[in-house]
Amino acid sequence: MDHLDFVNTSLRLRYEAFSKFATQVNQANSLPEVGEAIAANLKFVLDAFVFRLSITQGQKTHIFELFRGQCTINTQKAPGTYEQKCLKQGLPLTLTPQDIQSDRLLCDSLFVHPKITHLMVLPISSLGDQQLVLSIANKSQHAYNEIDFRFTRLIGELLSTKVSQLLLIQKIASQNKALQQANQQLSQLNQEVQVLNTELEIKVEERTFRLKEAHEELHTLLYRTSHDFRRPLTSILGIAQLLTMSQSAEEISVFAQHLESTVNGLDNMLVKLQALVLTEVEEIPEAIQFPNLIERLKSKFHQDLIKNAIEFTYQVQLESKYLSRPTILTAILENLIENAIRYRRANDSFVHMEVKEEASSLVIQIADNGEGILEHLQPVIFDMYVKASDR
Repeated sequence: MDHLDFVNTSLRLRYEAFSKFATQVNQANSLPEVGEAIAANLKFVLDAFVFRLSITQGQKTHIFELFRGQCTINTQKAPGTYEQKCLKQGLPLTLTPQDIQSDRLLCDSLFVHPKITHLMVLPISSLGDQQLVLSIANKSQHAYNEIDFRFTRLIGELLSTKVSQLLLIQKIASQNKALQQANQQLSQLNQEVQVLNTELEIKVEERTFRLKEAHEELHTLLYRTSHDFRRPLTSILGIAQLLTMSQSAEEISVFAQHLESTVNGLDNMLVKLQALVLTEVEEIPEAIQFPNLIERLKSKFHQDLIKNAIEFTYQVQLESKYLSRPTILTAILENLIENAIRYRRANDSFVHMEVKEEASSLVIQIADNGEGILEHLQPVIFDMYVKASDR
């Protein structure tokens, strides 16, 4: 085989090796797989004792470095200082060991290895924001020639295109992931909004229902109160007419007693209405002196207790102080005592109040000799104008 045949055969084998290399690179799905393709095939295409490829795209630089059959991949924020210098010059370089030793930017690189005889540097600026610097060093006595330069350029273009493709795929995948997360967050926010809307609708329905209830209760209160006030006022007017017609001192005294009783009843009604208003007024809780409070209530109902022969007794057994709103508590107890007096049984009438502690709670019990309230009526006894019995 003559020299020309040898060169052609060698060139054909290199192209076949490059074709195999290109196929494996094109099939790579990640930067490490590109590195594996470089380590497995590059030695059949180029005589490369040290191979270094720096690809800068955007704000990141990816460096492939092949030495002794191992390809490492590093990612950094910017190209190396030597690559930056080469990109600025923009021209291919061929360096000797003396050139390498004298360049301070290469002093810490693999290219200062004593076996290296030639270094070829090929800077390439691609379209867009991609910049590439391909550096190949051999330990042969022969410098790289024009054919080596062509293969070097083909390798650079192949790897540049593939790395750009993989980085674009990574970017799209990252954006898809971010979009998916944003969609999930948006979906979650939509669900939360739906829950809030549902809760709001429920609250609006509840408040609307309560407002209707309050309106109906107010209407009932005004209607019944107007009638309740009209009866004693009519009685007062009637008694006043009888007083003007009466000439007997005895009759006048009887009418005056009826008048006083009617006015007292009217006053009690006003006090109860005032208690309804007081439930909406803020009142600072204070320590309740129960014996004093019960004595005041007993004094208020003294005439009714004497007149109806009702025995009123109480017992207070407390060791702790209890805070409450005195006005509201007084109104509650007053209504209970009045109810016990009004709906008592005729014989052996009594009212007994007991205040005590049970399991750190305050318990107030009021007992009387009334007929009580049937169990099925107990749930509605606090509704307005409800009576459990005509008696």
